[in-house]
Amino acid sequence: MRAFSTCLAVALLAISATSQAGVFEDKTDRFTGVRSVAWQTIPDEAEGFAVTTAAYYSKGSPTPNEYFFQIITYANTSQFAGCPYVDWLIDGEPAPYLNAKYSSDSTGSATIERFAMTPDRATLTQLASAKLVEFKVCNVESSIGSDDMAGLRKVLAETK
Repeated sequence: MRAFSTCLAVALLAISATSQAGVFEDKTDRFTGVRSVAWQTIPDEAEGFAVTTAAYYSKGSPTPNEYFFQIITYANTSQFAGCPYVDWLIDGEPAPYLNAKYSSDSTGSATIERFAMTPDRATLTQLASAKLVEFKVCNVESSIGSDDMAGLRKVLAETK
């Protein structure tokens, strides 16, 4: 999974100059038979946040074996290594059961920071059905944007 995250981050930074919109993909690897259904995106600007969502199926599985959800940000240097945690509000209510794992990579002149989790479908459904999902990384507050919420909902709809 880390290799996927690193490759995704490098690819997303490479296309960031030409495209800021997210991309939805439903594809099956022809060598392994692994299917991935994913909303992949990057922040509109440095120090902004974006949220990606994915579902993975092992070869021949009728249902996803794993869901993946992460907040991504980038800047010239690491911003959150000293406080690698996220606090969540779902429609104004605390969600302490959402635990994200911090990771970062430096590529060229940028540092990409991620807060990832592998929630179950019920948790993603709860996030997708919310009117507002807010989060706080260290003391920086933000929320999941409408495009990323639509991407989350599309991943769920395509993986029923």
